[in-house]
Amino acid sequence: MKPEDGGQTATVKLKSDSVVIDNRWIVPYSPLLLKMFDAHINAECCNSIKSIKYILKYVHKGSDQGVFAAHSSNNCIDEISEYQAGRYISSNEAAWRIFGFPNHERYPTVIHLDMHLENGQRIYFSEDNLQCRLANPPNTTLTGFFELCKNDNFAKTLLYCNVPKFYTWDKSKKVFNRRKQGAIVEGHDDIRSGDALGRVYTVQSRNTDCYYLRLLLHKIKGPTSFKDLRTVNGIEYETYREACLALGLLENDNQWNEALKEAVYSDSPSKIRTLFALILSFCEPSSPKALWENNKDCMSEDILNKLRADNRHFVLNYTDSIYNEALIKIEDKVLQMIGKSLSEVGMLSPSRQHAHNMSREILREMSYDSDLLLNFVTQREPLLNTDQQAIYRKVLRLYRKSEGGVIFIDAPGGTGKTFLINVLLAKIRGERNIALAVATSGIAATLMIGGRTAHSMLQIPIDLPHNEMPVCNIKKGSAKAYVLQEAKVLFWDEISMMHKHGLEAVNRTLQDLRGNKDLMGGLIVVLAGDFQQTLPVIPRGTMADEIKACLKSSYLWKQISAEGWMSDYVATQSGPTEAVQWLQTDRKALHAHIIEATILTGPFEGEHVLIPRIPLIPTDLPFSFQRLQFPLRLAFAITINKAQGQSLRVTGLDLTDECFSHGQLYVGMSRAKDTSTLFIIADEQKETKNIVYSQVLK
Repeated sequence: MKPEDGGQTATVKLKSDSVVIDNRWIVPYSPLLLKMFDAHINAECCNSIKSIKYILKYVHKGSDQGVFAAHSSNNCIDEISEYQAGRYISSNEAAWRIFGFPNHERYPTVIHLDMHLENGQRIYFSEDNLQCRLANPPNTTLTGFFELCKNDNFAKTLLYCNVPKFYTWDKSKKVFNRRKQGAIVEGHDDIRSGDALGRVYTVQSRNTDCYYLRLLLHKIKGPTSFKDLRTVNGIEYETYREACLALGLLENDNQWNEALKEAVYSDSPSKIRTLFALILSFCEPSSPKALWENNKDCMSEDILNKLRADNRHFVLNYTDSIYNEALIKIEDKVLQMIGKSLSEVGMLSPSRQHAHNMSREILREMSYDSDLLLNFVTQREPLLNTDQQAIYRKVLRLYRKSEGGVIFIDAPGGTGKTFLINVLLAKIRGERNIALAVATSGIAATLMIGGRTAHSMLQIPIDLPHNEMPVCNIKKGSAKAYVLQEAKVLFWDEISMMHKHGLEAVNRTLQDLRGNKDLMGGLIVVLAGDFQQTLPVIPRGTMADEIKACLKSSYLWKQISAEGWMSDYVATQSGPTEAVQWLQTDRKALHAHIIEATILTGPFEGEHVLIPRIPLIPTDLPFSFQRLQFPLRLAFAITINKAQGQSLRVTGLDLTDECFSHGQLYVGMSRAKDTSTLFIIADEQKETKNIVYSQVLK
């Protein structure tokens, strides 16, 4: 790490000169290996897929060579002779070969499994036995697998690639036999498992039929024939591709069509429109317009029914105006989810004769009930303590003068930061001005009135650690840009969890959108957080990495005014958003393409929701892949990092595995409002680690 980033330095004297040495001069090493082998050893951590290339490069590069010769330019080059003449064998290698030690080995055994279409086995024939060979093609490991599944119940539980672990292939008889050696499989005393791995030969995607057959073999257990592989839910399909589509193994809009059809049987048109908006926002259908045409009636049914109820003497059917109204409702939901219009996601744009496109984002921020908000302020203002009142007055003073500036509220968890922010939000919005509320974590966002995550509202890039100069994905002239231009104050909770590049990206974006080179483009920004709590998460990062990513390491930190309090204050009459809120769901029905669920707690408690599969792409791996799956995770508990921002009536803390990062123990224990409601489980130990980075707290 560079000295300017906190790395250590040392001064070494060389004759009359002095040289400053930092970490860039030091080769990675292990003191234990140096002492053990008494030699210089370069220690490197091989922790990615690139390690395979690194290792194989040394295995296959060949022996050391040294050769020197003078010859005429007319002589031809004999590379074989040059290799033999120049090959150098050291004494160690010579002794190794003389004693006959192995040069290489392979473990575990890899069994190659045949891959072919029906009656597509490779046969060898002559003119005399052609007809006989065609009539009786030889068995392969694939056809042998089918025969095995017909006669062996245990084999019916296996995929094709897993068979070699439990069975051996008899090349002479062309059949699979159970292994006679190995560990006994639990629950099957007559089955033994070995270490062999099965590998099905690769098939190019251009060989379509065989490619889809191979895909089915990796998904269907215990097939007894090629026909059995093409049969899904009792329906035999003509091609393997159709079978793959029926199983949902291939990308196409059939997945979303089926999801919408399943929703029709149990849900209202309003819920179906929300589901459709979700699909448009996150699932990237290949033909959104066709998807709309196939399902537009079920998404417009409530609009037609309302018209029929108001005009009982007329026979009314679906019209373009009804569909247009449904599209407007869908577009409003898409705007709320990702801030894009229908035309930006490949759909038809609805006609809005009485509303300007630019006003929709503004409308969401201006639709609060002023009387209700001002009444909220009247009730909550007297509950603010002295420290909170000082910050309250300072923010309002900046707001009245429109001077701009950034304030950081630094206070421990559970002392009323969110309560103060909600009072300020109500005050500013009650005066018909725009105040934006965002938080780094989703939980914290739900605790603020009208709160959203910072990544969603401000379009902050995801891969912040690897982006030195990020900017937010907000276009000039867009509705979201207009909101940020008109906003008076931006409140940002749990800022201590955000990577410093996130705040720097917002600063650049606001300066560009607002045409102002002042800090945050002249917008008043109120940050709230606690550096005693968890810091930005850096995958496989060190303490130095986390400190470097912290907001205090940003060049913006010196321009931020820090305010704080230490009083252990929690409002006794907290508002509705200050209540304990968990994002939990209880499933009502599990369909093939959607999950019907009910939100158990939080501001949307009792609301019925439809959850489709969503393409998810991990960003923390050295290679890229996409997986289509339900965005759900079983959670009988939540991680300490996820709990940050909550105040819980009863808290159970599992410390059987100790905390491993700054602030985790503090966050876990401070979720409880009272020590009598805090319960800790540990492995009969009286002590646990409390990791604190003192550099962050200075």
